[in-house]
Amino acid sequence: MTQPVAETTWPRILPFYRVLALVLAAASTLGLIRLAIWHASPLERFYLPDYAKLAIVRQLPKPPPLPGAKPSDGRENFKMVFCDDFIATPELLQSGAGKLSVKVVRLQPATFEAWLSDHVYRVTLFDFLRPAFIAAGISFVLFFLVGAWLDRRRNNAAKNGRLIRGPRLVSRFVFNLRTLGTGLRFPLTNRRNLIEAILGERGRSLILRRNREAHHIQIAGDTGAGKSTLFREILYQVERRGDTAIIFDPDRQYIQEFYRASRGDVVLNPKDDRCPNWYIGGEAKDEAEATALAVGLFPDEPTTQKFFVNHTRAIFAYLLAKFTPTVQEFAYWMAHDKEIDVRVKGTEHEVTLTRNAAPQRAGVLGNLNEAGKAFRMMPGPEDNRPVFTITDWAKQRRGWIFVTSTPDTIDAVRPLQSLWLDMLILKLQGGKRPALLNWFGRAQRFCGFRPATPILPRVWLMIDELADLNALPQLHKALTKQRKSGNPICLGFQGMSQLDALYGKKAETILSQAFTNFVLRTREPRAADHLSKLIGKAQIERVRESKPAFFWQWRSRSYYTERVVDPVVMDSEIQTLDDLQGFFVQQDKIVRIGFKPRPARVIAADLIERVIPGPPETPAQSETEEPPNEADRSADGPWRSFESWCEGRCLPALPATPDTVALFIVTMANANRRPAAIFRTLAAIAQRHKDAKQDDPTSFNHEAVARAWESAKPKPATFVPSDAPVAPPPQANIGVAN
Repeated sequence: MTQPVAETTWPRILPFYRVLALVLAAASTLGLIRLAIWHASPLERFYLPDYAKLAIVRQLPKPPPLPGAKPSDGRENFKMVFCDDFIATPELLQSGAGKLSVKVVRLQPATFEAWLSDHVYRVTLFDFLRPAFIAAGISFVLFFLVGAWLDRRRNNAAKNGRLIRGPRLVSRFVFNLRTLGTGLRFPLTNRRNLIEAILGERGRSLILRRNREAHHIQIAGDTGAGKSTLFREILYQVERRGDTAIIFDPDRQYIQEFYRASRGDVVLNPKDDRCPNWYIGGEAKDEAEATALAVGLFPDEPTTQKFFVNHTRAIFAYLLAKFTPTVQEFAYWMAHDKEIDVRVKGTEHEVTLTRNAAPQRAGVLGNLNEAGKAFRMMPGPEDNRPVFTITDWAKQRRGWIFVTSTPDTIDAVRPLQSLWLDMLILKLQGGKRPALLNWFGRAQRFCGFRPATPILPRVWLMIDELADLNALPQLHKALTKQRKSGNPICLGFQGMSQLDALYGKKAETILSQAFTNFVLRTREPRAADHLSKLIGKAQIERVRESKPAFFWQWRSRSYYTERVVDPVVMDSEIQTLDDLQGFFVQQDKIVRIGFKPRPARVIAADLIERVIPGPPETPAQSETEEPPNEADRSADGPWRSFESWCEGRCLPALPATPDTVALFIVTMANANRRPAAIFRTLAAIAQRHKDAKQDDPTSFNHEAVARAWESAKPKPATFVPSDAPVAPPPQANIGVAN
């Protein structure tokens, strides 16, 4: 921000403003005394010179008599007001009787002063002028303090330089006065001025504008510098507003303070028993949406080869969109490459996974297997766990989401954590902007009326320790586009090296997008240098003084000016900050801050441990037994199970009727068979009828089949326990295309 260029600030020898303050105070004292005299009665104004003279002279020591002087009786001549033949008093003047005249009377000074005090003023001279003296004293103190402040500011400007343009350090009071914010409040331990002390607790807080919150917040600092304290302060206010939060909590410190099961909160951690049954098959409607999930699960990294990453994403997106599996099924496929071969047969991915190019096949399958362990750790539909999808949550935004981990599992679940957060960022970008209620809407809500369209709460994405995640492909876009959706992002990081390894050249861009920044202590040189540049540089005009070599030539000293560009806060200053101390940066306003943590509360357990089952054991095949071919795995096995089921009920298996297929679906669903397994059986039935040139009994055009499948498919995500088994939704047509 460019500042108007004023004349150069030269150093002064005399404290100009304090001298000016004394002059103004003296002038104000005389003016106040004059005002007190103007409000006095006519008699008080007439006798005031004599009364003041008598009161002052009486306090002075009497001089010794001159030698040879005649002795005096001590009386002096005084002018007095008479009303006819009587001495005028305030009561006599109010009666209005008699003619006024002034006569000279010879009296003792002490007698005359006592008469004035008893009959005219009725108080001493000091008491008579007391209000004027008090007001004069107050004005003197105020003028002197202002003058001292102006002298100090001028001396600092002469010594340190005058700001020409660029950011500047301001106080908390000046920042609040300029922004007039009504948003987030951060209580500080900074010293308060008089106005802030009068405001009470409000005067302690640094207040942000509410319409700037969605422009994102960034907190940088080492462990113990105070990042978690600021995150907690934000979360307490988010909870008070009724907004929603998505919290990446690797150390499980926030879940203890903010998790509420009654609110519908979700814990995404396979090691936690509160983790729901995540149905990955419901996250994508088609292959295009599945590709975005694949990018989040297999992100670009500076050390990866794009060929293998791109083909891994393509195969994952195809499998997810085509077969809509559960995470357990995905984990099984990744552990058994033949399952993948069967499902990509006849597609472009079959060429990628050809066994003739063993290194290429191994590279793609190896990338897929990186997510297999994390998928296998996820809980299934056992224990009636609720089904959860991020897609359905984003439509309602009910309940907070806690993405947690343990030190033993953080490396294993990191791909899942990154995928979840990347999906949440993606869904929030496409969501509607949270509506801000006007006065009419607030009145309707107060009276209990619900709006015609539900108002979605604002979602705060809180990512502490960004480097603990894999690269989030959607983060860079969200920082530039998500402000339009009105959902703030709060990022916390320590150093630049880890972020460079994840995001490459985008790291500096990502860390420069936030509108509001908190700069705390960081010992890493690159991070301190980056934060110093983020705060900015300022152009300063300084005065240089050249002094003579000998003190008797002091009159020959000279001054000249120079303009330099210096950082407002040096990187070394950032490296040496104390705990819970730092800088608040917003545009060209920089506030030096100090804060303290609020008392912690514990309302929930940080972890309810869940025992993760080991990998499934498969019995070894005998040496004489031939492995089943692909046809047996994909069709014959499911068909034989259907055929044996029909034989036990004396029903024809070929050709089968739609009522028989519907009864089979209901029976399998009641036996807790997975809908994915039922779906594969239906596909085998359709294929066998096609080979026999019979009508397809599994088509959803048959009402009985459609109703039976509707009762067997998984229910949409709710945040209460559900008895529905986890399975993919049906395809448009189960039958095999001709």
